[in-house]
Amino acid sequence: MTAFVVEKNPNIYVSINANEEKIKDIEFNVGKPFQEVLLNISKEILSKKKGLVTLTFEIKNAAVPNEVGLNNDARKLGVLLSQMTATPAG
Repeated sequence: MTAFVVEKNPNIYVSINANEEKIKDIEFNVGKPFQEVLLNISKEILSKKKGLVTLTFEIKNAAVPNEVGLNNDARKLGVLLSQMTATPAG
């Protein structure tokens, strides 16, 4: 994951929930805007929806590039999930 962190918006906090249960908190900052994130989802959480998983990302401090003086982009940006791989545990 990569976060939209700049000098005027130096931190973004992300809470990741799986099937409505918190499984990970991540902090991004200017010094660490990219992180590889590994999620371990328990069998109990998976069993709630018969093996289906709904991931929810709660993002604090998302920012608008226009409001932090970067460009005319008016979208609120938080994080970019560039790739996701699901692997069942053995």
